[in-house]
Amino acid sequence: MDLSKFIIPLGIATYAVLLLAILTGLRVIKVKVKWHKMIALIALIIASIHAIIVIYLNYF
Repeated sequence: MDLSKFIIPLGIATYAVLLLAILTGLRVIKVKVKWHKMIALIALIIASIHAIIVIYLNYF
């Protein structure tokens, strides 16, 4: 399995979920605070996985 195939999709997913978290935080999209926090946590997890793969492929 080639990890480099996951970099672009994870980057796009990170951007999309982060944008969703911002829009729910600004109340453009109205959801309960519980869902906003869940979306933000998912964005953090996806961004972390994305960063770990990029660092791994560039330095190891």
